[in-house]
Amino acid sequence: MEEYEIRLRRVRDEPFSEDAITEHVDRLAQLDDAGQLIAAGPLADGTAGLILARFDDLAEAERYAQADPFVTGGWETAEVRPWQWAHRANHYLDPALPGRRGPVSRRFVPLPLDKHGWVRSPLPGQIVLVTTVDRDGAVDVAPKSWVSMAAFDPPVIGFGCNTSHRTHGNAAATGEFVINVVPLSLAPAVWAMLASHGEERLEHAHLSMGPASAVAAPVVLDCAAHFECQLERIVTFGHGEVFIFGRVVAAAIDEQCLTGDAAVAYRRLDPCFFLQAGLYAGLGSPAP
Repeated sequence: MEEYEIRLRRVRDEPFSEDAITEHVDRLAQLDDAGQLIAAGPLADGTAGLILARFDDLAEAERYAQADPFVTGGWETAEVRPWQWAHRANHYLDPALPGRRGPVSRRFVPLPLDKHGWVRSPLPGQIVLVTTVDRDGAVDVAPKSWVSMAAFDPPVIGFGCNTSHRTHGNAAATGEFVINVVPLSLAPAVWAMLASHGEERLEHAHLSMGPASAVAAPVVLDCAAHFECQLERIVTFGHGEVFIFGRVVAAAIDEQCLTGDAAVAYRRLDPCFFLQAGLYAGLGSPAP
């Protein structure tokens, strides 16, 4: 896919209709869902708007632009031009940049040996939702951000937890859980989940659940990938902290994440990461 600029120039002062705004935004969301949208928005003076996105070719970009409801409704005209995105991962389109800048000058300072004191954490953690059920089949879902692969074959995943959490109790009792990969678009809702528990958390989260294929715990359909796990072992540390390891017995990913080039595929997967209290971020641009 190639990058294009769509410039929508205002030619009529009459306000956009509500239907046109809704359709325009829905089309942007669909473009984003497909991993093609880079950025979009109006200019501050209201004279134009920009859509920066990836398309297979100029013809596809033109078709998208001319079908915009702001254009078909006569409020704006559309101009499409090839564009290149300059960013850190591609050295701002200058391969010689690393050599020209030389090594980064650093002065290291010690971090406290208590993780709570890492105000700027050098170890961002991928955010996931862990779903479990208790012995009676009641569902629990909990956000976690200390998660990592531990083995290749069979694949084993581990995540941090606490013995006071329902996740630990359910996983220990049933020997099963599901790790659901959270997209950045879901991060605000996941963050808000920390304020509630149990059934109240499920009610407030408005998550769509579906049956797993190999375990009793459900998958979160709003997530782009799921790992169904059988409990391998639980390693206990101090203060009730544990790391729970599960052997992956089934896994699935949104098929759209397997099509197109790597940059588009990872934008569709849209993983997000916990940085520190109150801050999370997306993956950014994959580097070759």
